[in-house]
Amino acid sequence: MTDAGRRRRRRRSSGRPRRGFGLGERDRDPGDPASRARLRAASDSAFTAGAARTGTGAVLADLFAGWAFLANARKDTTGNTTTNYSDSNAKIDQVFARDAAWAFDPLPALDVDDLRVLKAANHFALTEFDASLAQVQLLDSGFAADVGTPAGRAALAEKIEALREAS
Repeated sequence: MTDAGRRRRRRRSSGRPRRGFGLGERDRDPGDPASRARLRAASDSAFTAGAARTGTGAVLADLFAGWAFLANARKDTTGNTTTNYSDSNAKIDQVFARDAAWAFDPLPALDVDDLRVLKAANHFALTEFDASLAQVQLLDSGFAADVGTPAGRAALAEKIEALREAS
């Protein structure tokens, strides 16, 4: 092996971060609460830095849409996922404020309807059933459910899942 090859090999195994928001391998263990907290802080920092930059409304809408999906998907290290759903809804509102007909240009199948389904699911998880129903009805005006009853909430949950699968 050449000296350059040894240096490359040594560099790779040095424990220094190689990718992923400048975090090392120890920070990528999804089962470790401390690792999740570091990753959350790093991703929030990266999204915040991106949001602070000037850019077109479309670029910022894309950024906030990605942030909304991330907030919905991640689990809080304290187990308090309600914060994530509320954060996700706030990011979706930022997208709607910038571009009410948002679509992700690199993947046009990902659009405003997907954000509405996500927002409906977030509201449902937060037990805000009326708000969840309102988002669903923006996508399917003929859908009705009495969300004050368990049967109505079950119907709403089924509808959200059907919309999620269809999108």
